[in-house]
Parts: sequence; C-alpha cells; structure tokens
Amino acid sequence: MAEVLDIRGRALTAGEAKFVDSWLGMGFGPEAVAEAYDRTVLNTGKLSWNYLDRILRSWDEQGFYTPEAILAGDPRRTAAPKRSADKTPPPEKNDDDRLAVMRRMYEHMKGNDDGS
Repeated sequence: MAEVLDIRGRALTAGEAKFVDSWLGMGFGPEAVAEAYDRTVLNTGKLSWNYLDRILRSWDEQGFYTPEAILAGDPRRTAAPKRSADKTPPPEKNDDDRLAVMRRMYEHMKGNDDGS
C-alpha cells in the first residue's frame, strides 16, 4: 500500500499503518485508496493522512468501495471541470510566458516546502 501512496524507501510508521489497516478493514482495495490519494494531493498539494481518511470514511458511509462505484457516485471527481461553450478560451501564451509561469510556480513551491 505504501507504493499506492507514493511512499518509497521506507516502511509505514505505526500511525500510518493504523490508517491503512482501517481502510483495508472497511473493504477498500489499492485502487480506491489510490483514487482517494490522488484527490488528496490535488486538493492539498501533499499527502495529508487525515484528509485522505475523511475521503475514505465518506465513501464507506456511502457504500462506495470500488473505483467504478466511486466515480459513478461521488460528484467530486478528479477531472477538471468542463469549459462551457459560451466562455471565451484563455488567451494563448507563448513559450517564454509559459516558462516564466512555471519558474514562478517552482520557486513558490520550493519556498513553501516544509519537508512533509
């Protein structure tokens, strides 16, 4: 399960293992945990055990245990919202603009890295 959560080069801590054991006990497999992990990282920018646990407990309450049931039943999908046809598309940017934006994002993320 550590691989599903992008944890490499170390074993789960005792506290982390308790979370995983509880999810497995609820009936979740690696695919469902991977979907919850993806949503956690998209919404928080990192692995947040409590956030991930809340997602899985919500799915448990609703009876969503498989990726198919989750995608069919949970309205908060990972896909980006679809653009309305009547909206103007974003302005095109040249490669220099894109590179500058990426550099700013990288510097911002690097400066906010708290090691977690």
